[in-house]
Amino acid sequence: MKFKSTILLAVIFIGLIFYVVFYEVIGERKRTAEREEKNKLFHFHRDSISTITIERPDIKMTFEKRENNWWLITPVNYKANNMNVNSLLSQMEIAENEGTIAETGEDSLSFGLGPTKMKLLVVLKNGEKDSLLLGDKTQIRYSAYARKSDTGIIFLTNYVMSDYMTKDFMEYRDKKILEINKSDANRIVLTYPNRVIDLVRTGFKEWDIRKPIKDRADFEETLSILDKFDYAEVKNFIDKDFENLKKYGLDKPNVKIDIFFEKEASKLSLSVGTKARKEDAQEGEVSYYAKNEVYDPIITIDSSIVNKLNPNLFTLRNKTVVSFKSDTVEKIVLDYKDSVFVCLKDTADNWVLGEDMKLFANKTKIDNIITQFLNIRTLEFLDYNKGKFSQYGLDKPRMEFVFKTRDDKEIERLAFGKFEGDRVYLINKTKKRIYLIKSEYFNNLKFKRSELIKQEEETQV
Repeated sequence: MKFKSTILLAVIFIGLIFYVVFYEVIGERKRTAEREEKNKLFHFHRDSISTITIERPDIKMTFEKRENNWWLITPVNYKANNMNVNSLLSQMEIAENEGTIAETGEDSLSFGLGPTKMKLLVVLKNGEKDSLLLGDKTQIRYSAYARKSDTGIIFLTNYVMSDYMTKDFMEYRDKKILEINKSDANRIVLTYPNRVIDLVRTGFKEWDIRKPIKDRADFEETLSILDKFDYAEVKNFIDKDFENLKKYGLDKPNVKIDIFFEKEASKLSLSVGTKARKEDAQEGEVSYYAKNEVYDPIITIDSSIVNKLNPNLFTLRNKTVVSFKSDTVEKIVLDYKDSVFVCLKDTADNWVLGEDMKLFANKTKIDNIITQFLNIRTLEFLDYNKGKFSQYGLDKPRMEFVFKTRDDKEIERLAFGKFEGDRVYLINKTKKRIYLIKSEYFNNLKFKRSELIKQEEETQV
């Protein structure tokens, strides 16, 4: 009998546990969630939204979802500030009825809920609509009066949503001038009234100039054009009379940049017109009118961007005088006119002196010759005109360096000419380029035979 009573008590106890767990704990969570869902002001998933409209006495703004971005379609056609629109949306998702104030809307005006106050309208992709009127802030912390458009009940809700609805129109506009994926850009064309600069990506960290000359481009300088748009923002929007391009010097732009992208064969363009008039510029700043061909309005941009879009051709050119890689050089001929030295790299990666390969060369010195040439930067580019070789002292060079592969294939041949003050003329005969460089490079490349030999041991190989 005692055993049966114990079992019965155990069953009752287990039942109580199940009751507490499933009804009181889990059930309460479910009931709380149901209450919260019931109190929510909006019942939708953000992916189901087609448009959001904010109506205020001063303006009506409508945002449309296009793929992953929000666009303003009223009062202008322009990309919206995704962060601010999504923040408003987040507040809408958590907004609740925090307590009923009045069962009817008869006193709407006294709560700031008149027809000319703020209204939020949501249109879903299936055509359904939902709207909310937001009124004055209350004396109760973080609360504002609100009313759904389809009912007269006035209630309290968090006023943070109201703060987003009262944001200035400019805060809802995307101020990025150009949205550039730099890693995908493969061509930049700068068009001016009487010239064109055409830059083409040819490899990793390698760009070429195709117009107005054919040469290698300076990677850092080329990249800096794209870098300029990373954080650059629109200074001002010109929403009225934006079709009158001539008024802003945009019918014949001072410069136009076209950036082409490998993926989808797409491009982005920006035209720059005249300097912005005082009424369109911020005080104390110099800005210019510009137009992104994707959008309707004309914008103003900072003068520093315009300066970057007007680079000096010298600045854009790659100023190195050789294009070989150090590991491709396996033979160097040093012609000092009074003496000629041949340096060869053996299969063990050691440098030896002489065609007979009988002496070890000073590896540090030989490697330094290669490094010196890789580090030379020209101060000036000169026309490759054989008629001027004697003027530059290149008809009878002071010294010449020939870089070759092990099988004697010539990579590049360079020679030094006359001095011009603290500078010296240099020719790359392979590339047919003449440069004016610092004379210190010449001085650092002049060696005696004893300096080229490995000093510790002049033993035979």
